[in-house]
Amino acid sequence: MAADDLGSVSIELKEPAVTTFVGMDVHRAQITYNALNTDSGEVRTGRVCPANRGTVRAFLAAFTGGETIVAVEAMTGWRFIAEECARAGVDVRLAEPAETRLRQDRKRRAKTDKLDARLLRELLVEGRLPESWIAPDHILDLRAKVRLRKDAGQSAHAVAATRPRRPLSSRRARAARAPGALGSEIGTCAARRPRAARRR
Repeated sequence: MAADDLGSVSIELKEPAVTTFVGMDVHRAQITYNALNTDSGEVRTGRVCPANRGTVRAFLAAFTGGETIVAVEAMTGWRFIAEECARAGVDVRLAEPAETRLRQDRKRRAKTDKLDARLLRELLVEGRLPESWIAPDHILDLRAKVRLRKDAGQSAHAVAATRPRRPLSSRRARAARAPGALGSEIGTCAARRPRAARRR
């Protein structure tokens, strides 16, 4: 049977064309970004200040007209970035911090926010970004509650440890020895014990 008899079938697998890859280095006060537009080849860098939901939402609104993928390290502050990306219809990838550092060029010695954002973007473009799992919302909420409870307990212990213990004033000492107080009850119990038991 000839190849022509089978007929030619061409199958095209179309993946959505990613037009923008963004690497974000997140800090409390600011977010440093490095964005590559694959259509034009343009690389944009800058900062989003202050690092809050409103400014991130406005920043993500600029990436319309194609698919955008954002890479952010799994460090403090990643969750609100992921939530805002989901709200804007932007795909977000969570990078594992230790593995990301291992994939950094060994010649780079200085660690800056711009280089971190660029590294995340480059790893994302190359398909070498070490990804972390993003837990479902209900698990993330439970984790947050556990952290709050733990932090509250640690704060209470820290406050108690910093307060100096005051010696009893003479009035407080007399109140402690007054009838009904714990100290006087111990004394009364000792007085009631038989002599043989007191000697031991």
